[in-house]
Amino acid sequence: MHKIKPICYIILILALFLNCQKSTEQELSKAKQLFSEGNFSMAVPILEEITKQDENNADAWNMLGIAYYEMKNFEQSISYFNKAIKINNQNYKYFYNRANAQRELKLLLEAIEDYGQALTLEKNVVDIYFNRAVALMSLNRKKEAIADFEVCLQLDSKFARAYFGLASAQISLNQSVSTENCQHLQKALDLGYMEAKEAIDLYCK
Repeated sequence: MHKIKPICYIILILALFLNCQKSTEQELSKAKQLFSEGNFSMAVPILEEITKQDENNADAWNMLGIAYYEMKNFEQSISYFNKAIKINNQNYKYFYNRANAQRELKLLLEAIEDYGQALTLEKNVVDIYFNRAVALMSLNRKKEAIADFEVCLQLDSKFARAYFGLASAQISLNQSVSTENCQHLQKALDLGYMEAKEAIDLYCK
């Protein structure tokens, strides 16, 4: 009877690990393709199978959260984002995604906290500032929202909704309309944000 040498065990285990890793990556790619096609419900069983095989796959949990978010099941999406964050609390996207789901459920304080956590991990993502500004406006925290809208425009000078949001927040805070407000509304319209036209007709003519 021939004994298998220890080195053979190592090679065998390594081969099995690499094969499993390759399979997981392939399945994640399938799920991402379904995401790109808008087939979120079809991606769910693929992602669930990945998490059964590897419960520490934070990306798969995060994608499950996104799938349920897109299917408007925000409570379930939060539970999956929680799992992703528990595994890896250094990925800003997980906090950002959870914040978006919380905002949909009107959990605005929790959402603002998560947007803040996302920004401690990645400071240059314009959507985080914008979505936090929207949440702040919902809480009537207009000065803070204005500051976030201004950062949005520093990061992206062609962000139409940020021009509109900034003008709207300033008008609401000051209870008056300035030339600058109208310029921001016009800029939003010029960049294709058609809702700005109604505001221009109301405030600037």
